[in-house]
Amino acid sequence: ILGLVHACLKSAGNHSKIPRPPKRQNPIPLLTPAEVSRVLSYDGEARTLIHLCLLCGLRRSEACGLKHEDREGKGIYIRRAVVAVDGQLVVKGTKTSSSEAWVPLPSSLEFIGSGKGFVLGTESMPLDPVKASRMWDSVRTELGIQGGLHKLRGTYGMTLLESGVDIRTAADLMRHDPAMLVRQYAMSRRDLKEAALDTLMARISSK
Repeated sequence: ILGLVHACLKSAGNHSKIPRPPKRQNPIPLLTPAEVSRVLSYDGEARTLIHLCLLCGLRRSEACGLKHEDREGKGIYIRRAVVAVDGQLVVKGTKTSSSEAWVPLPSSLEFIGSGKGFVLGTESMPLDPVKASRMWDSVRTELGIQGGLHKLRGTYGMTLLESGVDIRTAADLMRHDPAMLVRQYAMSRRDLKEAALDTLMARISSK
């Protein structure tokens, strides 16, 4: 309808633009606390992949591109990503310039830095991102969980915010622009908005 109105105005000599309403934002899929517990207790082949995505917030391509030499102090420096191009694995830079950054390591991943080559592959060959997704699909099917591997990163980001971590620090850990973090994560949970209204109403009623 807006397009039709705009066309009519344009034909009448009025070239003013009518702003379209913003697209409705889909909530970011998250693991429930019970699912997080089940995922973290998993001790199979995909354990390291899961912990990199859920406890470090790495994207699939970044987890596949991680090398033992990326260990720096108590964390890791994200430097590269792995993608498939025409059936061939290509190691390239991270998704954005801000994605190349240091993140702390949980105790479950302290072994990183003790070996050589790719953490999720061999010394010379990274893990195929497609295989990484299949590994997660096998785990989530076994554990009765819905959603792709990126759901782990989403859960990491939202948990930071729900735990009271300030936006600037959360953005640094997610390697996101702060404004984008607010748009994609802080505004994606309807239950948090409802809880905020309940808090507001309770304070107003007590006065």
